[in-house]
Amino acid sequence: MPIWLRNFTFNQIAEYKQKENDAHRKASNKSKKGTNIDLNNPGKVPDSSRQIKPPSYITKASKK
Repeated sequence: MPIWLRNFTFNQIAEYKQKENDAHRKASNKSKKGTNIDLNNPGKVPDSSRQIKPPSYITKASKK
């Protein structure tokens, strides 16, 4: 494969990946509404006073 073709192919792939990453970042910035979680208080839901309740049951794995 000639060097010019190798460079051209590499540049085309790099440009495509850069555009793909930019599109992904734009889409993820739009959908970030309400996804922040306070790691110091994970039971509290952000933007409201509701709290997440732990399950009221206990599961145990069988021991063999």
